[in-house]
Amino acid sequence: KTHLQWCLRYLSYGKGAKILDIGAGHGGAVKAFRDLGFSAEGLELDPNLCAAAKDRFGVTLTPVDVMAADIPAQSNDLIYSSHVHEHFDNWQEVNQRLWTWLKPGGCLLVVVPTYRLSALNGRGFINVFHNSIFTRTSLDNMFKLGGFIPQAFHYPKSHSKAEVWGLAVKGGPPEKHPLSRDNAYLIWLELYCGTIVIEAIYRIIEGIARLTAPLRHRLRQRQLPHQTNSEAKKDNI
Repeated sequence: KTHLQWCLRYLSYGKGAKILDIGAGHGGAVKAFRDLGFSAEGLELDPNLCAAAKDRFGVTLTPVDVMAADIPAQSNDLIYSSHVHEHFDNWQEVNQRLWTWLKPGGCLLVVVPTYRLSALNGRGFINVFHNSIFTRTSLDNMFKLGGFIPQAFHYPKSHSKAEVWGLAVKGGPPEKHPLSRDNAYLIWLELYCGTIVIEAIYRIIEGIARLTAPLRHRLRQRQLPHQTNSEAKKDNI
């Protein structure tokens, strides 16, 4: 719901608008979109997750790969991709398919891990199954290469993972666009220095814990209830 509510700041979809989740997982987002009054469907490659979606939310997902899905052209108002695009090694081909599935003026909402603040939470992007690592700039370029016109980007400060959200509207057929360049040095600086700082803080906390271990042990011993002599004798027996 949070992703869609952010999206609706820039777009106004009426009730019944068609939403397609291309990596629906256990179906939670599809259920949330339906609860908000939208007509939502989901694709999910993993049959186990499809079964979980049915059991947990009563949502029936289509167990199919995005590149093999049979979706009618121009049939969706919004396509939603949350933590999916980073797994593609052919996202340009994927985006071309998504482009055909959207109605004129339809939108693509993408949520992906990002480098930004990732040193504070490496879980956000360090994953052996991730084939692409995104920043706001590279997400912007990805939209342009797929024939989409970027509309808005967002770094959720309160989110538990390092993410970037991107919203783009269907433009003309994919063609060459002027692309932006990432400031790779600043990305490297944030990652490198951030990692050093976090490692230093961890070592300090670890050292304090080791030095105070005897004191904490004595305090715990004092807090333990004292046994009477008779109880001690019983224990010994």
